[in-house]
Amino acid sequence: MANKYEDHLSSAHKQAKNKSPAYGLMFSAEYFCAYSAIALAFWQGFRMFQSGEIGSVGTVFTVVLSTLIAATSVSLLAPQLQSFSTAASAAAELFSVIDRDSELDPLDQAGISPSTCQGYIEARNLNFAYPSRPSSQVLSNLSITIAAGQTTALVGPSGCGLLERWYNPGSGQLLLDGIDVAEYNTRWLRSTVRLVQQEPILFSGTVFENVANGLLDKQRLLSQDEQLKLVQSACEASNAHEFIVELPEGYATQLGEGAGMLSGGQRQRLAIARSIISDPKVLLLDEATSALDPRAESIVQRALKRVSQGRTVLVIAHKLSTIKDADNIAVIANGCVREQGTHEELIAQDDQYAALVRAQDLGQGKETGGSRLHEEEGKVEMDECSKHTEHTLALKKTISVARAADPEAQAKTHGTIGLSVSGCVYRILKEQKSLYPWLAFATIGIMTGGATYPGQALLLARLVNVFARPGSSAGSDADFFSLMLFVIAIGNLVGYFIIGWTCNAIGQIVAHSYRSEMFTTFLKQDKEFFDRLENRSGSLVSRLSTLPSQVQDLISANLLLMMIVLVNLAASCALALAYGWKLALVVIGGGLPPLLVSTYIRIRLESRLSEEIDGRFYGSASVATEAVTAIKTVASLTMETEVLGAYSMLLANIAKTSAMSTLHTMFWAALAQSLEFLMMALGF
Repeated sequence: MANKYEDHLSSAHKQAKNKSPAYGLMFSAEYFCAYSAIALAFWQGFRMFQSGEIGSVGTVFTVVLSTLIAATSVSLLAPQLQSFSTAASAAAELFSVIDRDSELDPLDQAGISPSTCQGYIEARNLNFAYPSRPSSQVLSNLSITIAAGQTTALVGPSGCGLLERWYNPGSGQLLLDGIDVAEYNTRWLRSTVRLVQQEPILFSGTVFENVANGLLDKQRLLSQDEQLKLVQSACEASNAHEFIVELPEGYATQLGEGAGMLSGGQRQRLAIARSIISDPKVLLLDEATSALDPRAESIVQRALKRVSQGRTVLVIAHKLSTIKDADNIAVIANGCVREQGTHEELIAQDDQYAALVRAQDLGQGKETGGSRLHEEEGKVEMDECSKHTEHTLALKKTISVARAADPEAQAKTHGTIGLSVSGCVYRILKEQKSLYPWLAFATIGIMTGGATYPGQALLLARLVNVFARPGSSAGSDADFFSLMLFVIAIGNLVGYFIIGWTCNAIGQIVAHSYRSEMFTTFLKQDKEFFDRLENRSGSLVSRLSTLPSQVQDLISANLLLMMIVLVNLAASCALALAYGWKLALVVIGGGLPPLLVSTYIRIRLESRLSEEIDGRFYGSASVATEAVTAIKTVASLTMETEVLGAYSMLLANIAKTSAMSTLHTMFWAALAQSLEFLMMALGF
């Protein structure tokens, strides 16, 4: 698995390298254009001042400083260019998904919703092929009648989902109580026809919550006690009540992701209870016991026999021992009915079904086979009880040990190690030695970008003197200093092209390395790690996607631009002290410390806010991942509205709890912005 994931990462890394020239141009073009405009404004402004077109030097400097401030504002976009391009690409995919129309919308209110259903099913010349495999015909002119209130077994391919309307047939009709299923309301249809799958899928939550997922809308309006009675009744019918009451907290026991702490038979019995709690008139059993061992299969088979009473049951099976007692058995071959009848009738015909029976060694005499079956079931039941007791005791012990775990052990399975930004950068640079050549190359761009503002300060001071000095020499000096400003623009073109190129290269190396390392680390963890709510699959996938990307943002563009700021800060302060140390000490000592403190507090608050928001989004990602990966179960239980409601509530809570934290953070951001102007006021 790790090697396969590494292959995907390597392929993505190779494609991402092609973005380096584009990032180089994006970073460098804006700085070159802005500083070239400043050089042009001074060059042309001096000529217009000398010719009398502009009467005041202040007009020239107003234009030039406006351009300079605009250029500074544009430079603030540089760290966000990667985010903009990524967001634009994501938005295109996002809107394509949102704008896609569904032919089978389960939330659509259209269609009829009868108050009763008899459960009579009929297929007339039904043809179907999966959209992903249109050349492979699954059903070919299939015609069959399924009597209401009886059990009909289909021997052949697995169910294709036409009765619950996962798909629409290519041609022909599928009728329920004489009405085409396409005319029914989709939500009503799936509430009336319930499915028990081969692999039962349970959701994170308690036993009660999992079984209650099968409730109808009107049943959800009942009180908690009334719902619990319905849940208990369904669990008793499915032979699940006995093992549930022996769980540590009974129906309130948390099952964890995928209910991995339960056996396959126990999960299947809960799934059966969930399917019958709404008292559906039609029950679909799609290989419901094929994934179970013989012990669990016997228990589940008895539960299915009990819940099938009074319902139309359609069984899809390859294991013929599970359908011997069906009222009608139809053998499907090449997409149509090959033969049908009871078990005894099909054995007498000695055709395809009889051949399958002989292949599965089910041809014993009726009396001998029946006595042997009852004998085996008795033995299986005793073994199952013993196995169930051992499993329940183990489950109790597991939960008790988990609760008694010391805080230090718990801390190792989740949370952060409390590294600061500088600590994170140090650790990354220490681990990622392959970045050193790129960082050395980026030093050229860092020094160029950092020296830009001190160089501008020197040239602007000289240009002020040029405007105040008459004579022809002033014109040549204005041309020279304007040319020097253009040289700065060329330097920024080269320097920021290097920055842009190396930002992408460094970022892709870091993202590739840490995604691979995170995935490998996940695979090494023990079961306790995955049992924690914060380490559900959705949360882990979300972290695997977002955390390396955030580290990539830190160590690529942001780190290099922070280095530029540090070089600029040191060079500018040194220049100020060299030219006028008294004034420099006043401005630096009076304005710089408050500015640095407010900026530091702002960064710390933003970091804490980001961590809190990410933690909340991991929870919502878990809900979304669980729903999408089990979309067939969600749809068959008509849980779409409930899942959307839970997801929307999580997002609303994130927005609500983040509002005050954002206001607090923005205060320090506003203070940092205002201190810049206070420093200029102090200096003047």
